[in-house]
Amino acid sequence: MRISTLQMHTAMNSSMQQASGKINESLLKMLSGKEILKPSDDPLAALQIMGMSDDLTVLEQYQKNITSAQSSLTAEETVLNDVDSTLNRLRDLTLSAGNDALSQEDMNAIAGEVDHLIGQLSDMANTKSANGEYLFAGTKSDTMPVVKKEFTDPDTGVVTEKWVYEGGDESREIPISDNRTITQGDTADDIFFSADGGSIFADLDELSTALKAGDRTALKDVLDGSIESIDKTLADVGSTLTSVGARINTLDMTTTANEESIAMTTALKGSLEDLDYAEAITQLTLEQTALQASQKSYGKVSQLSLFNYI
Repeated sequence: MRISTLQMHTAMNSSMQQASGKINESLLKMLSGKEILKPSDDPLAALQIMGMSDDLTVLEQYQKNITSAQSSLTAEETVLNDVDSTLNRLRDLTLSAGNDALSQEDMNAIAGEVDHLIGQLSDMANTKSANGEYLFAGTKSDTMPVVKKEFTDPDTGVVTEKWVYEGGDESREIPISDNRTITQGDTADDIFFSADGGSIFADLDELSTALKAGDRTALKDVLDGSIESIDKTLADVGSTLTSVGARINTLDMTTTANEESIAMTTALKGSLEDLDYAEAITQLTLEQTALQASQKSYGKVSQLSLFNYI
């Protein structure tokens, strides 16, 4: 088979272009630090890397959810401990208000402190998290949950004030792993209100009014109801605190599990896509040597001519 000069030059040019291409690819890998630059380099590995990247995205979102939940629950725990202290102070005041030896001035002073603590209690119920969401508003985290509103009787025109809950009916649930969600916060409705719509706020308002009125007979009836309401709320606060503590522990354990999964997935992904620089440098050296050899051969062959042999 006869090979023309053109065919020879074309073949050698193609060989050098291929060698240059390999060098360029090796340099790109070294610049990127990745073994696989495009799916065609290794389709199976590329598919695995893509799946692991998706897994890492999900795991990292879980970690963000956990961080958010930890912040909210820690803040809730602090507030509920303050609520507990406030309720215990209110209980002491209520018990002291039953002393028949109290003067009207004494009762007015107790009423004044009760009013102040009612305000503190409502402020606690309306506490916002670091990101501006109401801790105890459930799924309506942008709505102030506990408010005192005026209501007008359509028949008599009489205006009355009533404490109401305006947050969401349910607590917020967020995913923290593939098979677990957690309650990020509790509702003021579950903690401060009863099933019939009554509230610790209303009962304490009634106590304050009775103290200011000075009717000791009516006051005794109010005192019993106030103690009952305070004790119920204290029990609800206590059970909620226990639940919050358990959820914080769950978040801590899930964080550890997710971190281990992230580390393992990252390592597996790296083993497939991260470049072995020592091996890459050796390969680049071989490719450069091959190119130089091709260039020398081409230089010698390109000088050949039939006239050299005449």
